[in-house]
Amino acid sequence: MVTTSDVHGLIATATTFARRRLSVVGRADIPVREVPSREQAGGPPHGPSRPADADIATQNDSSLSKESLRTRMAELLDRSLDQSTGETRLELYDRIVDQLVADEARILRALSDGTTSPLVNVYAQSRRWSLPRAVLTNTSLIGRTAGVTLPTMVPIYVANLLRLGLVEIGHHADGSEPGYEVLMAEPSVRRAIADAQEARQSTRVERLSLRLSDLGRELWATTTCGSSR
Repeated sequence: MVTTSDVHGLIATATTFARRRLSVVGRADIPVREVPSREQAGGPPHGPSRPADADIATQNDSSLSKESLRTRMAELLDRSLDQSTGETRLELYDRIVDQLVADEARILRALSDGTTSPLVNVYAQSRRWSLPRAVLTNTSLIGRTAGVTLPTMVPIYVANLLRLGLVEIGHHADGSEPGYEVLMAEPSVRRAIADAQEARQSTRVERLSLRLSDLGRELWATTTCGSSR
């Protein structure tokens, strides 16, 4: 058990220790040990650090990339001074064809005779005041018509053709009700609707049509010379 005298003894000891510390700090005859400088310790002097090799490489790569872009842009501008309208169009078509896969070429061929293919988008909406959310887009029968080798990729094919401006989406295709019924029975469409309903969301199916754009018809005519193969 700690007594009052013990407490007073501890306080006295602490006070004596503190006074001794203060007297030592205040004495000028006790040398103070200095911390050696970087030069005295044998280390390099203070100064800007040398950039790492990786940083130098990145800076060089960036400079080379910018210079390459400037050179390419200058070449394009120089070429534009001498190019005719026909040459410019052929250059554009060449760049577009480079961005196509074989299945997408099949789709262009299937639409080249003026065919309009049914297409649907499926939207889900959780509340009346919320915006509808697309859960399935660009689902079309054009994959079957064209005989593509990867039918599940048709929405991606259509999206790329839309990006390139080769096809366009129009309103509901008249006389295509049987085609829309087939689309509504597609596993991907039924699954999208079922998933939305399971999440207690309302669904809306947008019935549209897919056809070649003016650019798509021009490219097809130029690249096939009217061939129907």
